[in-house]
Amino acid sequence: MAEEKTMARKTKIMKEDREAETTRVIKRRKRETTLDDLPNVLLTNIISSLPLVEAARTSVLAKGWRSLWRHTTHLDFDETSMFKSSTALYIAVIGIVLNSHIGDLTSVRFKCFNRSIGGVELWVDFVLNKYKKITSLSLECERLKPNPNDDSQSSGRSRLPKIVRPNFRPMVFSTLSSLELINYKMKDTSMLKAFDGCGAKLKTLKMKNMYMSDDVINGVLSKCLCLESLSVVKSKGFGTLVINNNPCLKFLELGWLDVEEVDVDVEGLETLVVDSLMCPPTNFKIYALDLRILKVSCSSSVPDRTRLLKTHYIFEHCSDLYCGSGRVRPSEDFADELFVVQCAQTREEHFNFHKNLQCSSDLQGTVGGGPARPLRRSCQMGRNV
Repeated sequence: MAEEKTMARKTKIMKEDREAETTRVIKRRKRETTLDDLPNVLLTNIISSLPLVEAARTSVLAKGWRSLWRHTTHLDFDETSMFKSSTALYIAVIGIVLNSHIGDLTSVRFKCFNRSIGGVELWVDFVLNKYKKITSLSLECERLKPNPNDDSQSSGRSRLPKIVRPNFRPMVFSTLSSLELINYKMKDTSMLKAFDGCGAKLKTLKMKNMYMSDDVINGVLSKCLCLESLSVVKSKGFGTLVINNNPCLKFLELGWLDVEEVDVDVEGLETLVVDSLMCPPTNFKIYALDLRILKVSCSSSVPDRTRLLKTHYIFEHCSDLYCGSGRVRPSEDFADELFVVQCAQTREEHFNFHKNLQCSSDLQGTVGGGPARPLRRSCQMGRNV
């Protein structure tokens, strides 16, 4: 009898211990937050940052994740990441995804080979017409690489497709606030019709590896009057860049360009980034009353570094930096803060920078007359890799 009571007491204690442990586990799980505990809106935002293929794969993680990718706010169609891709397959994937998507798209990215550009143009038109909330669009045309096993290469005949010129419909970009164009050839002024209506809404424009004539690039800038951020990087085909009809411009990046003249007349410009720019110093004219940040860097990988526009060249022509379009700015109106970031590759450049920096400070009293006022500068010296 005593043994039965002892056994019953031990059983009761073990049961209470299990119940206590279960209670502790439940409380600990309540304090912890897992992905399944997050709201669908937040999960959708996380999936939106993934490439399309990776976003679709999340549907196998859990039952509740099966349709989350259909509600993403961003879609990234990258043909270059597809296994054994073809034009027909890439266009078919775009159609399947867009027909299955039921969320509110705000941004889309198309990265395709130049063989698929015709189909992409049709889908761009379709997407911008169907999803009225899209404000950001990125278009990149990747050129196919020659096949080393192709017999035509050894015979001197190349099957490498030529760069295809886009043929977007007029006003196709009129609803966007951000546009990125990479690896496109825009030599004909008829392509400017695609930018009709962009004057009031387009705020950010990025152009990289573009081939544009003078009429095209300056025509695009004349149509986008309310730009706040402009980047022109590794583009060619034009010799003159004039920016004087963009009063809202705050950020300007000019990188890896080979031009004969740059004329920027924007009083509200605050940040100017010049990276490996080849331009005669006397033809580099900037008029910006609110300029706060000037960053000049010179890459060591440029073949002809003697033609690069360096910081001390700019300060040697300090009047051009502050006096553009034939106007002279008095020294007392200089900005209170001007931050200069100089990337020097050699000791000689380092020495010339400090030497001309001092000369430019002495020059302040001579520009426009009047007493000289110290211009504070914060300089960082480093090697541009």
